[in-house]
Amino acid sequence: MLTKLRLMNLKFTKIQKYSLPILFSIPIILNFLFNTITNPQRQYFNDLNFYDLIGLTFYLTLFISIGKFVKSIFPETNISLGIIYYLFSYYFVELILILLNFQLSLKIIFLIVNFAWVVFALIKKKFKQTIVFLLTYLVSLIINYVFVNNYSKNQNLIGDVESVFFPQSRAIFENGYFYSLSNQAMDGYPQFLSYLQSLIFQLGFSLNSIYFYVSITSYLILFLFFIFIYESNLNRFIKILIYLFTVSLIFNSDWLNFLFINSLMGEGILSFLTLVLISKISNKKFMQFKGNYFYLVFGSLALTKHFIIEISLLLILVIYFLGKNKKVFLSFIPFLLEELIYRNKFKNNLIDHHISQIDISQTFLDLLFFNNLKLENIFYIFKQLFIDKPVTYLLIAFFIAFIYNIFSSFENESSLIAISIVLNFIFIIILYISVWKNMELESPIRYILNFLYSYIYVVFLTLNNCFEVKKMKSF
Repeated sequence: MLTKLRLMNLKFTKIQKYSLPILFSIPIILNFLFNTITNPQRQYFNDLNFYDLIGLTFYLTLFISIGKFVKSIFPETNISLGIIYYLFSYYFVELILILLNFQLSLKIIFLIVNFAWVVFALIKKKFKQTIVFLLTYLVSLIINYVFVNNYSKNQNLIGDVESVFFPQSRAIFENGYFYSLSNQAMDGYPQFLSYLQSLIFQLGFSLNSIYFYVSITSYLILFLFFIFIYESNLNRFIKILIYLFTVSLIFNSDWLNFLFINSLMGEGILSFLTLVLISKISNKKFMQFKGNYFYLVFGSLALTKHFIIEISLLLILVIYFLGKNKKVFLSFIPFLLEELIYRNKFKNNLIDHHISQIDISQTFLDLLFFNNLKLENIFYIFKQLFIDKPVTYLLIAFFIAFIYNIFSSFENESSLIAISIVLNFIFIIILYISVWKNMELESPIRYILNFLYSYIYVVFLTLNNCFEVKKMKSF
């Protein structure tokens, strides 16, 4: 009898634990299923074919092996962070070489950096991991070479992709980063994310000399987010819910589909970078971490786009005051290196396309004295946002989670992520009621969606922790 009561209590506990996450996820998942059933003409995966799935499988295997390879060298990392370590190393070497007046192609940089990684791993006696990494790279290269003509290519080359992101990525891959900086598609537009896009293409298509957009490179980023979730401390069932929720949310919206998995837009890779790096630096143990390389990599956020640039620079100061770790100031180095390159090598180029449009002193005075502000833009921004009901639903859930976290007694790695998201909203509102008050009001949504993966993670982490807190208080 006692055993039966215990089993019933255990089942009830599990139901109670998962009830909130399930209730939150069901509307989005059911909405996706309903639209799929009632609209059979809409093919959610029509941009992928059988060969794309093969290529994506090997691409993902390659990146997992890269993450494990780097993790074997830097034990403090996981697979997700290891992948970012690896990708950033190319850009850091590129900046150093440009400052030293070297103008090398991406293929040469690729050989130099990979050689350095392999030598470093062999010095560390990581023979098995090195062999696995090289073998997966070779197999992926062969698969892509064989099936390259069967892959879905150059889809959705429209809008900013056509005018900025595709030309930047092509110039970097075919002619090198120095050439791309010298012949900018849009003067003063950041190129770090395009560099990563070119590098991801280089990893899978090193044998090609001509750049083209391959859809599987965007799908890859979505799966890298899933790897981050897989490595998190969340319960297995919660992880499955996150996978289902994310797929339902993105595939149910043509706009999200375009931004995150079916174009060269930078929102997907930026959302992944932001979540992994801020969640890692939010960890109290990691705040005291003395490794130099992590802080250099964290500084890569200051090379991305507004307002993540401003938020990352603020976070560096916050982390210093919280953790009293002076090495966090190494995060300023990538930003300073890029500034030096622009001011010394490209004096005639705009350093920042957006900042050049702003009279900072006048804007500050307008905000201070409430002059020349278009406050009604706040309403129009949210009106545009509310057009996408599932995203609105997610954002409302995030702000409820944020308020809950403020008044709850537990602390977790989502705290700095949540603060960063709120700062992002504040910066967006400030910009669009002042300097950009007369611009179209669809673009603020893209700034909001830069944190899409972070919204999902914070909400589900909070739902997961809600039960843990109640459970602790009951004892």
